[in-house]
Amino acid sequence: MRLEIPHPAIEVPGFRFAGIACGLKDDGQRDLALIACDGSAVAAGAFTRNRFPAPPVEIARERVRGGRVQAVVVNTKSA
Repeated sequence: MRLEIPHPAIEVPGFRFAGIACGLKDDGQRDLALIACDGSAVAAGAFTRNRFPAPPVEIARERVRGGRVQAVVVNTKSA
């Protein structure tokens, strides 16, 4: 039995959120999210210490190094 727990939409002034099902998960659940800031925001990250990180990890490290971001895309099928 699955229990559905309703939750209110989260509102954060200056930020927008979206989630969609784009086919990464087999069950049809939302699996891709976008978090966008109306301006720029301070960026920080914690990354793998693997000697051979995936290209998206390398790109994210480069972007975060700049210290500011305006949007983040998150998927559920990352390693």
